[in-house]
This record gives sequence, structure tokens and C-alpha cells, in this order.
Amino acid sequence: MPPCTPLFINGRNVESPNTFEVKNPFSGQVVGTAVSASSEECQAAIKAAGDAFNGWAKMNLNTKRDIFRKAAAVAATEKYKSMIMTVLQEETESVPYWCFLNWLSAGGCLHSAAELVGDLRGDSFPSATVPGSTAVTQRRPYGVVKMLTRAPQTRHRPVERANLALAPGHCNTPHVRKHDRAQDIRI
Repeated sequence: MPPCTPLFINGRNVESPNTFEVKNPFSGQVVGTAVSASSEECQAAIKAAGDAFNGWAKMNLNTKRDIFRKAAAVAATEKYKSMIMTVLQEETESVPYWCFLNWLSAGGCLHSAAELVGDLRGDSFPSATVPGSTAVTQRRPYGVVKMLTRAPQTRHRPVERANLALAPGHCNTPHVRKHDRAQDIRI
């Protein structure tokens, strides 16, 4: 029986009898199934992201940077390389070289996000309108960001989009039109 990808809401896997097949686009072979979220489960995911917002938004920037660095280090391990490349080949029928490049770029996206966190500290500069005073800018998160993805797709795209939302402190609620198992590789 092919693996089933559950929903991941509020730090927990959520199972449901409502599933759909995930097929290899080239062979048509079923390579997995995924839980189809109900309206209530979508609302629960949005609420959980909103609840998590305050903690992430208030988190020290160095801690955020370290989380992204740790995720990049984990993604670089042979275990995750193998998982990511296998899922990409099964679901997209990509050639091994393309799968390798996508695995490699996923770590690069995470490293980039780690280093961009420092840009959130803000800037100060001489005011252009009030002589002798200083203007200060500070970036602040605003809330839940809905991340749209399509499937099947390569692994680094959801990582890249999530980084844009998470680094400043936004919470991320992914919306996957046709879920693929590449989305389920959690770091």
C-alpha cells in the first residue's frame, strides 16, 4: 500500500478517511495518497498559524537564524537527500541530476533565509525632513501568510516560499492544490 501523507496542523499529524491519490505524471502509477482537508481542518490550520504568530514574531532574531541554519544542516544530510530525491523522482519523473539540483537548492534557500534574518534588525539614518534628527526603520510581522503551491513540483519551491514568510515572523499556512509527498518531508 502506498504511503499516506496526513495533514499537519498545530504540530500534529491529522488523519482522515478522505484522501486522494498522488500519481507519477509519466507512468500514472500511484506513488502515495494524501489526506484531503475539510473546511473545518483548513480553519483549524489557519487558527493554529495565527496562534503561533505571537511566539514566532517575538522570537529573538538570532534564534530564528539558528532555526534556519539547523534546518539547512538537516536538509544536507544523506537521509534527507535520499528522501527528497526519491520523492521527486517518483512524483515528477525528474532525472536524477534535476532531483540533485533541487535538493541542493533547498539547503541554499534555507541558508539564505538564515542570513537574511539579520536584515530584519532595521536601519537608522539622518532624517531628510527634520534637520539634526535620525529616522529609524524597523520591520515587523503582520500575521498569517497563505502560501500557494502547486503539485507535483520540486522540493525547493515550497521551502523558498515559506522562507519569505517565516523569516520576518509571519506564520505560514500552505495551500496545496494537489498534495504531493514532497510537501511532507519535514525538517
